[in-house]
Formats: sequence, C-alpha cells, structure tokens
Amino acid sequence: MNPNPWSAGRKEWVGRVTLTLIVACGALTTMLSVSNAITATDRIDRIEHAVATLSSFVENSHASIRERIAAGESLDDSITAFEAGTERRLAMVQAALKQPEGVTRWTDRLIDVLDMRRIAQDRRAYVSAAEAAAANEGDRTTALRKSDLLAQKLVLTIEAARDAVEPSRAAARSDATAMVTLALGVSTLVIAYLVWLPVFDDTDLRLKG
Repeated sequence: MNPNPWSAGRKEWVGRVTLTLIVACGALTTMLSVSNAITATDRIDRIEHAVATLSSFVENSHASIRERIAAGESLDDSITAFEAGTERRLAMVQAALKQPEGVTRWTDRLIDVLDMRRIAQDRRAYVSAAEAAAANEGDRTTALRKSDLLAQKLVLTIEAARDAVEPSRAAARSDATAMVTLALGVSTLVIAYLVWLPVFDDTDLRLKG
C-alpha cells in the first residue's frame, strides 16, 4: 500500500513547525542568558568601582587625619568630613549591590563577601581611635599606631570584596561565551538538517521510483 501523500506531508509540516518552535525557544533562552551574563559583568564592574572609590577615600582621609593628629590640631572638621564622605561612598556601594533578577548567580559571591555590618564596626573603631589619639597628650606615637592599624583593618575589610571580583566576572564571561558557542552549534545542526533533508527525501523518492 502506498503511503498517503497528504498524511506524509502533514507529518513533515508538523515536524518542521515543532523544530522551529524548539529553535525559537532555544534562541530566546540563549539571548536571555547571554544578556544576563553581560549585565552581570557590568554590575560587577560597578561594584568594583564603588568599592575602590570607598577604599581610596578611606586611605586618603586617614593620611590627612594622621597629619593633623601628629601636628596636635583639632580633628572635628576632619572627622565630620570623613564621616560624610564615607556615607556618600557607602551609598554608592549599596546602590551597586542592588541587582536585577537573573544576574545574582554571578554577583552573590561579591554581596556575601562585602560585609557592610563589619565595615560599619571597623569604621566606628577607627574614628574612636583617631579621636583618642588626637586627645592623647602623652604617648601619641602609640595612639597613632593604633589608629594606623585600625585604618588598615577598615581598608582590608572593604578590599575583601575586590578579591572576589575577577572570579565572578570571569564566570559571567565564560557562561556567556559557552551559551553563544552552544547556540552556534545548535544553529549549525538545524541549518544542516533543513538543507539536507530535502536532498534525502528526493533520494528516497528516486529509489522507490
């Protein structure tokens, strides 16, 4: 019995439509994944910049505060400027840490490492040590050394997040590259299928004829 041409054509049409839908869904998923990975890279860059700005500000401010302590000058203005400047830069860090949906898989490590509570504790300890050093009329060298150590501790607490920046950024870029490579591979296979299927169909018809 000869196969029904209409039934065979219908099956072929359904198969092509199904394949088209699968390819379309795969393409959309790939585009979304790559877009999220690129967005994550941009967000990681913002976090790194915000953290670097905060770290640099603390170091520069401490150098200025240290000079005033050594000279026996009042720290009121310097501490006020330090607190205000730190708050502004912490706000930048907090804003950079707010992540859109879909990118947290790459940025969670940075958020976990950047301990805002510990930064606040180290900052209060440093300010107290600096004020105590300024008020110390006796062994100012020891008091200065303590403020130096606490300033270094604060900077290290802030800089801890930067150690996780490159691995997170590399992971996002690697995932984006892998998704693009996968999409290209699947596309090549689909194109080959669509191009060569009619050839095989024609061959089968000739053989049957």
